[in-house]
Order: sequence, then C-alpha cells, then structure tokens
Amino acid sequence: MARSPFRERSTPTISANELAAYMVASDVGREGIIQRARWQPAAPVVRYRDARRAIARFLTDRHRSTQILLDARARLEMLAEDTTGRPFAREDARASIGAIDAFQAGLNSFGFGGMRFETPPQDLSPLDIEGVAVTVSLDLVVRASDRRRGDLVGGILLRLSKGADGESEAASARRRDVGMYATTLVYMACAEQLDGLGMPSPTVCFSVDVQRRERHRASSQYLTREANLRAACRGIQRAWSNVAPPPGA
Repeated sequence: MARSPFRERSTPTISANELAAYMVASDVGREGIIQRARWQPAAPVVRYRDARRAIARFLTDRHRSTQILLDARARLEMLAEDTTGRPFAREDARASIGAIDAFQAGLNSFGFGGMRFETPPQDLSPLDIEGVAVTVSLDLVVRASDRRRGDLVGGILLRLSKGADGESEAASARRRDVGMYATTLVYMACAEQLDGLGMPSPTVCFSVDVQRRERHRASSQYLTREANLRAACRGIQRAWSNVAPPPGA
C-alpha cells in the first residue's frame, strides 16, 4: 500500500499567517485553508527560508551590515544557476533573491529606527485560541524603551510571498487586512509569552509585508480584531472534522 503524501493533524492547528488569511477569505477559500492546515504534506516544503534567515541575521546584527544580505544573495544566485539542483530549490532561490532585494529597497520605509532586535526564544508554544492551536513563529523579538512605560517588548512576523502582479485595489486592501490580523496575533503571542522580557506593547508588534514594503503595526482596534480572531477559531474548531480531505489523502 502506497504511503499517503499527506500527514493528518487530529487536533485543530493553524499558523498565524494562515489564520490571518482565513479572516479575509471567501467561504470556499476558508474551506481550503482548513483543509491544507489539517492535511499537511508528508514532506513539508519551506519557502523563503534562506531569505528569512538572512533578513533576521541582518536586523539582529549590531552594525546592520549589508554584507550579510549580499553574501546570502550570492549563495542564492549560485543555487538558482545550479542546473543539477532540484527545480523547486532553484525556483525558491530566485524568489528568495527577490525577497532580499525588496527588503533592501524598502528598509528605510519600515521605520525600525530606535529599535533593537533579538532572536526569539526557541521554546514558544502555540497560542490556544478557542481550542485551536495557533503557531506564531516570530522571526524577531523587538526591544524598545519608553520614558513612561520603561522597557517594551514585541515581535516581528515577516511575510515574504510576492502575490499576484497587477493586484487590484480590493486585493491590495485584503492583503493589508491580512497584515493587520497577523500583527494582532503577534501581539497576542508577545503578551502571553514574552512578558518576562519587558512590557508587551502593540506599538512594537509588527507584520512586515516585505514585497509590498509595508509595515503593519497593531492598532487601537486590536481588541476588535482579537475578538474576530476568537470567533473565527471557534468556527475552525467546529469545522475541523467535517472538511473533506484532498485527493490522495
């Protein structure tokens, strides 16, 4: 009997970016998100890993040396041009080069002045939101100081996917809304898991849309968004066992 190309999750589990996308998806789109979250590929595919690591190393570097990004780009160019490599590896290398270039081009617009960045703790647990395990894989911990509130702590979630060229205004608005929901999840994770490092603050919690060169910060409406996220997770919890499996599962 052939081994299934999928690995089924018995309990509702979803990533922060998947849940953020769920919040603005159509009914059909939501079913697809739950299906992909429940039936994971047996051999997981990780996109943009090299670009993500390079950007994180750059931001945590005391001197913010651009050589870190240049070295990563050079390695990726070699991978992209390696005709003996797997097609996916070559395509991902090209996409990662584009992500690094977009990050460098948008660096001044991200507003990271006065902030310090650290590597996140490795033992962060998923958030339990209404019976759904939500994995918020922070790329960076943010540190800042405030005269009144003292040491502040937050986090960054990098969003590296490019999206469609010639995106409509409505699609761009949905993409920004995804960023705001992702930022709310970053703050929820920091408030629950990083309070020992300082005062968790929505002002230093971000979702960074690298390709669009946009930084989304938790707004004064984060409580409304949190309530919407909780309601959505209740729906995911109810729907989890009823969503049809993909072909071949």
